[in-house]
Amino acid sequence: MNRNITTCLLSTILFFWALVSWSRVTSVNKDLDNVLSDTLRKFSYVSDKEQYGGDRKISFAKQVKEGKGFKGDCDDFAYTIRDLLREKGYTVQTVIVRTSKISGSILHMVVKINNKYMIDNRYPYVRFWKDGVNGSQYKVLTFGELRKLINK
Repeated sequence: MNRNITTCLLSTILFFWALVSWSRVTSVNKDLDNVLSDTLRKFSYVSDKEQYGGDRKISFAKQVKEGKGFKGDCDDFAYTIRDLLREKGYTVQTVIVRTSKISGSILHMVVKINNKYMIDNRYPYVRFWKDGVNGSQYKVLTFGELRKLINK
Protein backbone atom coordinates (compact mmCIF):
# COMPACT_ATOMS: atom_id res chain seq x y z
CA MET A 1 0.00 0.00 0.00
CA ASN A 2 2.78 2.46 0.92
CA ARG A 3 4.54 1.68 -2.33
CA ASN A 4 1.41 2.65 -4.32
CA ILE A 5 1.08 5.92 -2.41
CA THR A 6 4.76 6.72 -2.98
CA THR A 7 4.46 5.93 -6.69
CA CYS A 8 1.35 8.09 -6.96
CA LEU A 9 3.00 11.00 -5.16
CA LEU A 10 6.15 10.78 -7.29
CA SER A 11 4.07 10.62 -10.46
CA THR A 12 2.09 13.69 -9.39
CA ILE A 13 5.27 15.62 -8.54
CA LEU A 14 6.85 14.69 -11.88
CA PHE A 15 3.69 15.67 -13.73
CA PHE A 16 3.60 19.13 -12.14
CA TRP A 17 7.35 19.60 -12.62
CA ALA A 18 6.98 18.73 -16.32
CA LEU A 19 3.99 21.06 -16.63
CA VAL A 20 5.91 23.98 -15.11
CA SER A 21 9.01 23.21 -17.19
CA TRP A 22 7.00 22.90 -20.41
CA SER A 23 5.12 26.16 -19.81
CA ARG A 24 8.46 27.92 -19.24
CA VAL A 25 10.06 26.74 -22.47
CA THR A 26 7.17 26.82 -24.90
CA SER A 27 6.96 30.61 -24.84
CA VAL A 28 10.67 31.40 -25.24
CA ASN A 29 10.17 32.87 -28.74
CA LYS A 30 7.01 32.25 -30.80
CA ASP A 31 8.63 33.00 -34.17
CA LEU A 32 11.43 30.50 -33.51
CA ASP A 33 8.90 27.99 -32.15
CA ASN A 34 6.94 28.21 -35.43
CA VAL A 35 10.04 27.68 -37.61
CA LEU A 36 11.15 24.76 -35.44
CA SER A 37 7.77 23.01 -35.32
CA ASP A 38 7.24 23.42 -39.08
CA THR A 39 10.72 22.05 -39.84
CA LEU A 40 10.40 19.16 -37.36
CA ARG A 41 7.11 18.10 -38.99
CA LYS A 42 8.92 17.79 -42.33
CA PHE A 43 12.09 16.15 -40.96
CA SER A 44 12.87 12.43 -40.82
CA TYR A 45 16.16 11.41 -39.26
CA VAL A 46 18.39 9.27 -41.48
CA SER A 47 22.16 9.01 -41.11
CA ASP A 48 24.35 10.21 -43.98
CA LYS A 49 25.91 6.75 -44.24
CA GLU A 50 22.48 5.16 -44.66
CA GLN A 51 21.19 7.80 -47.08
CA TYR A 52 24.30 8.66 -49.13
CA GLY A 53 26.88 6.04 -48.21
CA GLY A 54 29.10 8.67 -46.58
CA ASP A 55 29.22 12.11 -44.99
CA ARG A 56 27.24 14.81 -46.78
CA LYS A 57 26.13 18.18 -45.45
CA ILE A 58 23.18 19.91 -47.07
CA SER A 59 20.46 22.46 -46.33
CA PHE A 60 16.87 21.59 -47.18
CA ALA A 61 15.52 25.12 -46.61
CA LYS A 62 14.11 25.28 -50.15
CA GLN A 63 12.14 22.05 -49.64
CA VAL A 64 10.80 23.20 -46.26
CA LYS A 65 9.63 26.53 -47.76
CA GLU A 66 7.89 24.55 -50.53
CA GLY A 67 6.09 22.44 -47.91
CA LYS A 68 8.07 19.29 -48.72
CA GLY A 69 9.60 16.83 -46.28
CA PHE A 70 13.26 15.94 -46.05
CA LYS A 71 15.53 13.24 -44.66
CA GLY A 72 18.85 13.92 -43.02
CA ASP A 73 20.90 13.92 -39.86
CA CYS A 74 21.54 16.56 -37.20
CA ASP A 75 23.83 18.68 -39.37
CA ASP A 76 21.35 18.69 -42.28
CA PHE A 77 18.65 19.78 -39.83
CA ALA A 78 20.93 22.47 -38.35
CA TYR A 79 21.91 23.86 -41.78
CA THR A 80 18.24 23.95 -42.79
CA ILE A 81 17.19 25.83 -39.64
CA ARG A 82 20.21 28.15 -40.00
CA ASP A 83 19.22 29.12 -43.55
CA LEU A 84 15.53 29.56 -42.71
CA LEU A 85 16.32 31.82 -39.75
CA ARG A 86 18.98 33.87 -41.58
CA GLU A 87 16.33 34.74 -44.17
CA LYS A 88 14.22 36.08 -41.29
CA GLY A 89 17.09 38.29 -40.08
CA TYR A 90 18.36 36.26 -37.14
CA THR A 91 22.05 35.95 -36.28
CA VAL A 92 22.61 32.20 -36.45
CA GLN A 93 25.55 29.83 -35.89
CA THR A 94 25.82 26.09 -36.20
CA VAL A 95 27.69 24.67 -33.20
CA ILE A 96 29.26 21.24 -32.83
CA VAL A 97 28.82 19.69 -29.39
CA ARG A 98 29.71 16.39 -27.78
CA THR A 99 26.86 14.59 -26.07
CA SER A 100 27.12 13.26 -22.54
CA LYS A 101 28.76 9.91 -21.83
CA ILE A 102 25.31 8.48 -21.13
CA SER A 103 24.34 9.41 -24.71
CA GLY A 104 27.50 7.88 -26.14
CA SER A 105 29.79 10.96 -26.26
CA ILE A 106 28.96 11.42 -29.94
CA LEU A 107 29.30 14.59 -31.97
CA HIS A 108 26.07 16.48 -32.58
CA MET A 109 25.19 19.79 -34.23
CA VAL A 110 22.83 22.40 -32.81
CA VAL A 111 21.90 25.95 -33.78
CA LYS A 112 22.65 29.04 -31.69
CA ILE A 113 20.39 32.02 -32.39
CA ASN A 114 21.23 35.62 -31.44
CA ASN A 115 23.67 34.25 -28.82
CA LYS A 116 20.58 33.57 -26.71
CA TYR A 117 18.57 30.58 -27.98
CA MET A 118 19.20 26.98 -29.02
CA ILE A 119 17.42 24.83 -31.58
CA ASP A 120 18.23 21.14 -31.52
CA ASN A 121 16.51 18.45 -33.59
CA ARG A 122 16.38 16.28 -30.43
CA TYR A 123 14.00 18.69 -28.67
CA PRO A 124 10.55 19.85 -29.85
CA TYR A 125 10.92 23.35 -28.41
CA VAL A 126 13.30 26.30 -28.43
CA ARG A 127 15.47 26.65 -25.34
CA PHE A 128 17.71 29.35 -23.95
CA TRP A 129 21.31 28.59 -24.97
CA LYS A 130 22.60 28.10 -21.42
CA ASP A 131 19.65 25.86 -20.48
CA GLY A 132 20.07 23.83 -23.66
CA VAL A 133 23.77 23.18 -23.19
CA ASN A 134 23.52 22.44 -19.48
CA GLY A 135 20.23 20.52 -19.62
CA SER A 136 21.47 18.27 -22.41
CA GLN A 137 24.90 17.93 -20.81
CA TYR A 138 26.49 19.03 -24.09
CA LYS A 139 30.12 20.07 -24.27
CA VAL A 140 30.73 22.75 -26.90
CA LEU A 141 33.85 21.84 -28.85
CA THR A 142 36.69 24.35 -29.03
CA PHE A 143 38.46 25.22 -32.28
CA GLY A 144 41.45 23.14 -31.14
CA GLU A 145 39.25 20.10 -30.53
CA LEU A 146 37.59 20.57 -33.92
CA ARG A 147 40.99 20.87 -35.63
CA LYS A 148 42.14 17.59 -34.04
CA LEU A 149 38.98 15.83 -35.25
CA ILE A 150 39.40 17.14 -38.79
CA ASN A 151 43.08 16.14 -38.94
CA LYS A 152 42.40 12.53 -37.87
